[in-house]
Amino acid sequence: MRFEEYAAEWKAGQRDLGPASLVHLESLLAINRLPLLGGRRMNTFDHKVVEDFIQTMERNGVGLAAQSNAVDNLKAILLDAHRLGLFDDNPATGLKPPPYDPKRVVIPSPEQLRHIGTAGDDSSPLVADLMSGCGMRNGEAFAVNVNNIVADDVYRISRDPHRLDRQPRQAHNDWRPTRGCAVDPDLVMPRPQAGLTLGNMNTTDMSPSDSSNPHGAPDADVLVIGAGPTGLLLAGDLAKSGVKVALLERRDHESDLSRAFSLHARTLEQLDARGLADGLLHIGTPTRALHPFGRLSIDFSRLRTRFPFILTIPQWQVERALLRRTEEAGATILRGTLVTGLRQDRDGVDVDVRRPDGTMAALRARYVVGTDGAGSTVRQSLGMPFPGKSAIRSVMLADVLLDRAPDDIFKFSSNEEGFTFFAPFGDGWYRIVAWDRREQVPDDAPITLEDVRDITERTIGSDLGMHDPRWLSRFHSDERQVPHYRQGRVFLAGDAAHVHSPAGGMGMNTGIQDAANLGWKLAAVLRGWAGDALLDSYHAERHPVGRTVLRVSHALLTAVTTGSPLIRALRAALATAVHQSVVVEARASRGISGIGITYRAPRGSHPLVGRRVPDLRLAEEPARLYEALREGKFVLVGRDVAAVATPWAGRVVTVSPAAGLRPTLLVRPDGYAAWAAEDPDPDEVRDALTRWLGSVDRQGA
Repeated sequence: MRFEEYAAEWKAGQRDLGPASLVHLESLLAINRLPLLGGRRMNTFDHKVVEDFIQTMERNGVGLAAQSNAVDNLKAILLDAHRLGLFDDNPATGLKPPPYDPKRVVIPSPEQLRHIGTAGDDSSPLVADLMSGCGMRNGEAFAVNVNNIVADDVYRISRDPHRLDRQPRQAHNDWRPTRGCAVDPDLVMPRPQAGLTLGNMNTTDMSPSDSSNPHGAPDADVLVIGAGPTGLLLAGDLAKSGVKVALLERRDHESDLSRAFSLHARTLEQLDARGLADGLLHIGTPTRALHPFGRLSIDFSRLRTRFPFILTIPQWQVERALLRRTEEAGATILRGTLVTGLRQDRDGVDVDVRRPDGTMAALRARYVVGTDGAGSTVRQSLGMPFPGKSAIRSVMLADVLLDRAPDDIFKFSSNEEGFTFFAPFGDGWYRIVAWDRREQVPDDAPITLEDVRDITERTIGSDLGMHDPRWLSRFHSDERQVPHYRQGRVFLAGDAAHVHSPAGGMGMNTGIQDAANLGWKLAAVLRGWAGDALLDSYHAERHPVGRTVLRVSHALLTAVTTGSPLIRALRAALATAVHQSVVVEARASRGISGIGITYRAPRGSHPLVGRRVPDLRLAEEPARLYEALREGKFVLVGRDVAAVATPWAGRVVTVSPAAGLRPTLLVRPDGYAAWAAEDPDPDEVRDALTRWLGSVDRQGA
């Protein structure tokens, strides 16, 4: 039996806990235990496994209170298993939780607590009462009497806020102090009618002047958190659509270092639809095939696209192009702004931020999108689990100059010693990604050019005269994905929603395509053209794509890191077979490039619905479909359709195909077919436009 299965049975037996306490327990299991231990078999637990669990929490920056809770919870589960005979010796015997002194908390002032009370729903004043009477943190106040994890006799609350869905609850006044601390009656808050749950509000850092009424006018329609490629493209799309958007970035300057360095064909098409691709082509270096190992070749040259290649280009160059577009579209960009937490209600989201000068503020928006990377504050503030595992450790990165250029643009070599990968930046510098099977050390271990040179010589036979490194580092790579890309009015995209190994170079590409999918949907809902259900389709369409990317990346990584001679021989034989199969090779190139991505269509739809629409030639200017998409609107492709679409003129561009296109197509702003029909009559076209673009007065635009 695996830990997650046993934990579920154990939790079901905790009948003395109230509903809210069980919900909190589920949250504790989902966030701190199951992602790290869920897949482990119970009979494999020992003292070392438990100690490793604690050390992993420390490396991941889990707070001491949360670590203490996690250890107490784990000890209870393992003790139960020991009593039932699953272990001869209890693995948790003698285990000491991390030292945590709740007396060290900073108690908010009465004035701060009054502001908290008036800014929240029924639960907020109750928690504030607990904080003022007992000196608790907000998380402790929520957790009282949960299986003795924090306190066993401070307060017993029959109902408290639902920690997972953050939905407002009905008023509840059936709470009373038992013993242990007293509440100052002068600090008991009035109960507002509706509002926010506390969530992860950082009350110790909040000043009264910054505790503005969260139900005032929004500061923006959408707050995008994180100014990497995903956030920049999304903010640019929203601003171009007329949406009031603000982009928050904790860095106070642009970075000239690059984690990613390749753009795939589908991403280049998305950038082409925004007028950016041609400029990037002048900077980057195209390559038409990858040779991961043996005779295996992933040939992109046969793809039916303007971009039948991978474009090697530093991430910072992509960000610079996207930033210029975002600024020109009118988005607000707040640099040096650190997000510390958020709360949402049925009308909007409040985001707590620390300004560059160190002062605190709260910004309100109708929607928030977290594009803030693998360590996403937005995701953590939602309490969203990030299940998965570590894929590879101690990978070395080096940006160097070479005396001799590699034979291939992308030079890759692997053997029983490890692997080495070279990619050019196009300006004389090369990125080396290397992994040494013998040298598995922590990410913060020192690294020298000699370390990189040594594994390079052992894998490709030469160091190619590498010298003058400008960047050396180590990193580890995880494979993780959130279960939901949407929670209420908050969305996750890019690395905040999914992370995987660098194998295949799909990380930045997948994030950019997330943004392209979400942007037009948010704009349609905010402008009243579509209902809330359209926003649910973001998760429905992009979560399966993220899952596939994780699987493909994992398969590629496993293939190049295996040390078994037998498996390597089988890998070589398989590579030869794939090389000889045009169909399999084409499927691989379509999958990695993103050209083959399709979205599920309703039953009975035309076969083209949900599929990527290629860059069709058009009869007049604009000459290509992806030039027509640059307006950020739907595009109706067909003959004699302009008059029918006139009432939707501000929402759709009408074009005629150059020749040979039989079906009439309604193309979404992200380049996928929303609707298609063979020789439709005008009423069919109107129905499709109404379904996707909303009702309009047919007598006017």
